[in-house]
Amino acid sequence: MNKSPETYMKEAIRLSKQNIKNGTGGPFGAVIVKDGKIIASGTNCVTSSNDPTAHAEIYNHDILKEAQFIPSYSITSRTRSFFKIQDGCDYFCTYCAIPFARGRSRNDTIANTIKIANEIGQTKIKEVVLTGINIGDFGKHHNESFYQLITQLEKVNGIERYRISSIEPDLLTNEIIGFVSNSVKFMPHFHIPLQSGNNRILKLMHRKYPRELFAERVIKIKELMVCTMLNSILF
Repeated sequence: MNKSPETYMKEAIRLSKQNIKNGTGGPFGAVIVKDGKIIASGTNCVTSSNDPTAHAEIYNHDILKEAQFIPSYSITSRTRSFFKIQDGCDYFCTYCAIPFARGRSRNDTIANTIKIANEIGQTKIKEVVLTGINIGDFGKHHNESFYQLITQLEKVNGIERYRISSIEPDLLTNEIIGFVSNSVKFMPHFHIPLQSGNNRILKLMHRKYPRELFAERVIKIKELMVCTMLNSILF
């Protein structure tokens, strides 16, 4: 009797939990599923159904110790690209699992990041969205800054527009706001996460700013840019 895909999925979850309990499948367990069927589980997962003797070792890595980062970008039939300039986060907010899933904040140097931007500039892409987990944190391990990066990105030929995807209010400096207000290429578009309008809740969340700082950033943006797109996240 053939099993349904849902049944195979439940069986895969069961085996993964069993691997965790027995210590045989790494910290998250491991199963190999092919064509909806479980081929193997645990540390001796078969890698090829044509070669039953072929096995793969499972390697575990502490993501919090990862320091390498390579900038990358999307390219499709569209003229907008998402340019990942940073990964990870050092904030460890109360409710957030990102540091444990994506590691600590890290990025490449400005020089290497600009090399990738120049590569983008030679494609049909016209608009670039700067993305990452906490992009305002860019550069701190290289004695550089996000502000320094965007001033260099402005000079890249071939890219007509940039957008900053999301930036924390404590990392959105007046220097950055002032630069965007006078920029030819950076759009007056800011996504600034607030999370809560209650300072007690923000403190319990281990956020790095009070609501007053958020308000100051918004006021500064409105002072310098009459036509601006502002969005936020509020729980």
